[in-house]
Amino acid sequence: MAYYDQGRQKKQRITREGDYVDTSKPTAFFKPSGGREWTVSVAVPGSVLSTCRRDDQRTGVVSHIARALAVFAIDEVVVYDDSPFDSRPTNVDPAGYTGDVDPCGYLDHLLQYMEMPPFMRRTLLPLHPNLKAAGLMASLDIPSHPHHTDWLPYCEGVTTAGTPANGSGTIVDVGRKTPVTISQDVPPKTRITLQIDDNDWSIGEPVDPATPRAEGGYYWGYTVRRCKSLASVFEECSYDGGYDMSVGTSERGLPIPDAFPEKKKKDQSNFKHLLIVFGGPRGLEYAAENDPALQEMGIARGRTKELFDHWVNILPGQGSRTIRTDEALFIGLSGLRRIWESSRLTAEREFDLSNSMINDNASQSQISAIVVGAGLGGCACALALKHHGHSVVIYEKLRAFRRLGDSLGLGENALKLLERWGGRDLYHRLTSIGNQAPDMQIRRWHDGKILAVQPLMDMAGYIGHRGDYHNAFLDAVRDAGIEIKMGCGVADYEDEEAGKQPAIILEDGTRVTADIIIGADGIKSRAREQVLGFTDAPKSSGYSCYRAYFPGAHLKEDPLCREFVDHDCVNIWIGEDTHLVQNTLRNGDEFNWIVTRKLSHEADMEIRESWFQEGDLEDVARVTASVDPRIRAAVSKTPSCLDWKICYRDPLPTWVSPRSHRIALLGDSCHPHLPTSAQGASQATESAAVLAVCLKLAGRDNIPLATRTYEKLRFARTRASQSNGEDLRDRWHNALKDVDDGVEIDPETLKIRNRWLYAFDAEADTLGRWQEVSSLVSDELRLGKITPLC
Repeated sequence: MAYYDQGRQKKQRITREGDYVDTSKPTAFFKPSGGREWTVSVAVPGSVLSTCRRDDQRTGVVSHIARALAVFAIDEVVVYDDSPFDSRPTNVDPAGYTGDVDPCGYLDHLLQYMEMPPFMRRTLLPLHPNLKAAGLMASLDIPSHPHHTDWLPYCEGVTTAGTPANGSGTIVDVGRKTPVTISQDVPPKTRITLQIDDNDWSIGEPVDPATPRAEGGYYWGYTVRRCKSLASVFEECSYDGGYDMSVGTSERGLPIPDAFPEKKKKDQSNFKHLLIVFGGPRGLEYAAENDPALQEMGIARGRTKELFDHWVNILPGQGSRTIRTDEALFIGLSGLRRIWESSRLTAEREFDLSNSMINDNASQSQISAIVVGAGLGGCACALALKHHGHSVVIYEKLRAFRRLGDSLGLGENALKLLERWGGRDLYHRLTSIGNQAPDMQIRRWHDGKILAVQPLMDMAGYIGHRGDYHNAFLDAVRDAGIEIKMGCGVADYEDEEAGKQPAIILEDGTRVTADIIIGADGIKSRAREQVLGFTDAPKSSGYSCYRAYFPGAHLKEDPLCREFVDHDCVNIWIGEDTHLVQNTLRNGDEFNWIVTRKLSHEADMEIRESWFQEGDLEDVARVTASVDPRIRAAVSKTPSCLDWKICYRDPLPTWVSPRSHRIALLGDSCHPHLPTSAQGASQATESAAVLAVCLKLAGRDNIPLATRTYEKLRFARTRASQSNGEDLRDRWHNALKDVDDGVEIDPETLKIRNRWLYAFDAEADTLGRWQEVSSLVSDELRLGKITPLC
């Protein structure tokens, strides 16, 4: 036996299951378990090189950073400049060595070099003085760098000048003996990502560079982005919706276990795009001090932490006086990995349970569903049901739809589901409807002084016109082949005995049955009466909204209010027992304001639950007489408005009919939201997802199990979302009471606390909690004792 074989034999080990493991080779061979939509980004400053005096030292630091990025599977690295603006070089020779004069450019250059597969560096990166010590840098050895022992369904390649044998297409060098041919004509020396043909490894198809991660689940290297300041790290984010979770590192932060306690580990996976920002030798506070945009916002020194969702100390009680940034990356990412590790486990669990669900229920017959109401909630419900294999028809009492309403927000918690059901085109259409401003300003009522600045995505996601969103939903329903029966009002419901199909009775007397009926017929729901067994009358909330939505072109002529009309923006003025929200869309083509005020007269308390009651512009002028003159100028030019008395209903004890358990409520019919919650449509979309998945998991023979599990899964979250709106209204309306103008108000007390809602995946959550909750419901159904929701 050869010495090498003897060595290998000695290195064999036996697992607990009795399998032999060859320990002479790396065991971390990646086996994907499904795509990964979430990403992790890291930001580092150019000053990480400030303590280096020689080129080999700088190269070593960059090598350590690149290795950390690869080891922890970081998807994006952002290099930002934290130096004072007036000290930055103005003339840098791009052909010369930049490590000592332009550290950000040097970092950018070498990090790109390290990420690029070695075989294509000679072609795409010419010789340069920055690379003279590149041979000292360690290999990343990541899946996108080819290895002769691996076969992956994706690869990186660089196009060549050669022509395929058939005379068309392009030959791509992928770092192997045999190149790959693609049918497209691509200029030479272009880096592309390919998906390899399963049957012929010499044929490929160009795909988006994110596809190996998003669809295959592979780590596929990092992208490099360079920014001029700390604020630009956030402002220039390339991901739709920006970063929805951010972590800043500082010796003045909380220890990682305190910032991310184990008992809240489930919540740590609630993000789509995570950003972790490291400071240089002088910390993140130094970067904030040198950033004019942050200085203008009042973000400096001790307030730097306000930029981030979490402010952490990666190593309390360190032995050395300093921790270099390249060391901090390994230390910090090791501790913070718990955040995205829980996301990975959630994704794998979702993948496994999804496959199990599909296999278990593949033989079951299709569930037939009737959705009553073609509003946003009804359309979302129909899309979810169709996506999960159910048969669905929508019944709508109106004969035609008009562009009604005004501003409405769609959060990422809803958009990710709608993208899943309707594709990327639907997602892009919906996000293009919304306000494109990066931030919103919360202002003092009488003079407009900015009290707090917050990313717009934290408020309501994308804020657009309800009618435009509704049209997009309707088009998606039609594109999915779902029938909408217009002009078919429902006069009554029949809740049959257990085991029999329920029915709707149309106004013309037609009786229609289905396996399940979903009442998505809004705040004035007829289905709710059937479920509850009595009429649920609205109650006055004690508040009312004046609302207006009109073309903003003529407002641009007024210099007093022009700053709120010449671009997309959202501003909120808060006062005693009142607040005003302004929303400008399409660069001023459309202008919207909403004034919410506390009612004080008995006559105002009269319940008139209407969306079309004409408002009194004279009373609007009285209510806004003391507001910031700039926004008052815009309000005074309003042609007309509506007066919407805000009503509420007590939380319902059940969302499901008592006899057959086959009539279920969804959206405003069971969990209406205040305008300040900014979550009505998004929560209805989540409910649609949960109900559709529950029906698929339970199957046609066990619909009561699905509906009763659905209401239990949804109640606590929708109630918390509703309470968010009530809490925000009260905080805004009380913030300035008995407070003098010169007193500083903590911005955190004014900010909208909706971010925790957005990273939630309703389908994944349902899959994860199904077994536990459905077991409880099964026992209740067996005993005939359904526990009320409240």
